[in-house]
Amino acid sequence: MSEDWSLFGPTAQYGLFSVAFLAGARLLYNLYNSPEPESFSFLPWADDLPEDDTVVVDCTHPSLPTLSYHRGANNPTGVRPADTSTGIVLNALQARSGWNRDAIVITHKRYVTTNHFDTDSFLSCWCYINRKAALEHEGVLRHMARIGDFREAFLSPDLITAHGAEDHVTFIREAYTALKLCCWINTLEARLFSAPYEARDCAAKMAWFLPRFERVLRDPENAWGDWQQEYTRVVSGFDLLAGADCMVETPPGLGLAVLSAPEPLHYYSLFSHTIGYDVVLMMYDDNRYEVEEKYTQFVQLVSRPTWPRLDLAPLAAVLNKFEAQFAAASAIGEEEDASTPQLELQWVANSLTDTGPLLRLQRRGENLTKAQRYGHPYERPIYSSAIPPRKMQAIVQSFLGFGLQGLKPEPGGWSWADLQDINQQIHWQDWASCLLEQVSRASLPPLHQGNPWLLIYSTARDGISLATMMRKAEKVAPSLLLVRDAGGAVFGAYVTDAWRYAPRFYGTGESYVFQLEPQRLMWGWVNTPTLRNDFFQYVSHEGIGVGGAGHWAISLDEELLRGSSGPCDTFASPSLASREEFEIIAVELWHVH
Repeated sequence: MSEDWSLFGPTAQYGLFSVAFLAGARLLYNLYNSPEPESFSFLPWADDLPEDDTVVVDCTHPSLPTLSYHRGANNPTGVRPADTSTGIVLNALQARSGWNRDAIVITHKRYVTTNHFDTDSFLSCWCYINRKAALEHEGVLRHMARIGDFREAFLSPDLITAHGAEDHVTFIREAYTALKLCCWINTLEARLFSAPYEARDCAAKMAWFLPRFERVLRDPENAWGDWQQEYTRVVSGFDLLAGADCMVETPPGLGLAVLSAPEPLHYYSLFSHTIGYDVVLMMYDDNRYEVEEKYTQFVQLVSRPTWPRLDLAPLAAVLNKFEAQFAAASAIGEEEDASTPQLELQWVANSLTDTGPLLRLQRRGENLTKAQRYGHPYERPIYSSAIPPRKMQAIVQSFLGFGLQGLKPEPGGWSWADLQDINQQIHWQDWASCLLEQVSRASLPPLHQGNPWLLIYSTARDGISLATMMRKAEKVAPSLLLVRDAGGAVFGAYVTDAWRYAPRFYGTGESYVFQLEPQRLMWGWVNTPTLRNDFFQYVSHEGIGVGGAGHWAISLDEELLRGSSGPCDTFASPSLASREEFEIIAVELWHVH
């Protein structure tokens, strides 16, 4: 080869190199500077889509390229991910100007398609087709997609400050504009076409909305009559939840938001108070409840880590047992059997792989339509339960605390294989047996009932000092440790051994932890034969602790000023405090004779 090459002189060699270089440069130039098609259009979903000239959005396809946030999507590696498919399309359009080969190739395809119609799929198609207008209104469009998919709207200045950057939203008026436009789509879809989430007339919906949307995007007030009714309902419901008659609670370490309101509300009103959480317990007057696992656990969320999704079937089974138990208790002393109506009701839950599994009480043989299932809570029947509200909340928190032991939120979510493995390894029967024994108790067990209790140590009386408490606690057993934190929670532990400094844990399986405020609940030792789980009591010069498997059930520092409480495997207990890291207001130690 070197001999053949030597037949050419230096001038010829230089010429050949120049030709090769220019040819390569020309290829690159054509790739990065080839003009986009003059127009782009939507193609209805079909089996014979043009393979070389079509991009699929907001769903997956076995062979065609995608711009989608769904698991298994075939997205180009050079396009940044986003929380919605609309966000990914906008990222691809923005990346064209940066000599991003992947973005250029995929955005040069003339056709866009999707297999369904909802806000995110529609906006993904519209943005792909109407590129200049899409980039001009980027923040509003990204936020519209979030509202449509996750039902989360940034309807307060605090939400804009905390989360606005996720959707490139700077001003609250952009969030309210996005809400108006979502309500416009919802209203006209319901008025002119089949019910939402039905696939019968997806192409007809696209054909109607695609040419009309830009006019409303640029001037929403001109379409006031088509969005104002739903918009008013959403905003008033959001404000109601922030008022005195309602409550929003977020127990730490569970990914759970608990919403309490007199009546069912619009999903946008409800879930806009749950941003950053993955499971919602909705509690209404007359003991009406629903539990929903959010869509945030179904897709690949990139703005924050998400908790793994738990199968709701074990929770439904336990609730059915409690339903019968509390219904029977309420019937005692009444002339008629008040539990009979409850026998017609049962707790049911959607499967783990549903887009947003819903747990609800329904009549036997009753099945919701798809429109009811995905519609707003006020659009479906919600029946009264025999389970009191605080018991219901305690059961749900216990379910999540037990199932999520040793787990943390994961960036990018969890694969279906991971979720199947996690759920198969949970010993739900152990949880159910323990809970059925504990939750039915109205208060702490009547240990040593009738015998006097003696206050051994109190921060109010004896000063704030672990050393003082340990000196007074010498040879005192059994004892009750009580803690009040700055958030108002009151909780503690019953232990059988006298407190003492030791290099390792001690105590017995008779120990338990409990909460008195805001609920009266207790959690006993979970005896796991396959795992060492005897972490009952521990004291060093750095602090005092109860339950050490997974996380401390209770941990107080050496100054008795700060503490922590998290999901603890020793007792299968959730965080007992108002938050995992808390400030201590008071500590007491009682000798139980």
